[in-house]
Amino acid sequence: MNVIDALAPMNVNLTIAFKQLQFSWDTTGADHYRILENPDGVSGFTVVPGTASIAGTSYTLEIPVHKTDWANAQYIIEACNADDSETGVRTQISLILTRFLF
Repeated sequence: MNVIDALAPMNVNLTIAFKQLQFSWDTTGADHYRILENPDGVSGFTVVPGTASIAGTSYTLEIPVHKTDWANAQYIIEACNADDSETGVRTQISLILTRFLF
């Protein structure tokens, strides 16, 4: 493992709650983290507003449930240096809608 790999967010968890996505991860020595979203799996990743400089290891994102593309949405937790540059390491998460038939 090289130094850059050591900064990658580790043990990333995503919990889906009522109108929320709750992200958490283990600290890795990066200065801060940010969350990027690709809402439809095609349009590309952009920084989620309000997440450009997360100092902690968790974030709760309020989502419009009826507008979320559950089958294709993707998120990235990105580790950043103090000068706000990427460390080059990311952890990607995809949402998958689970349907229950009763």
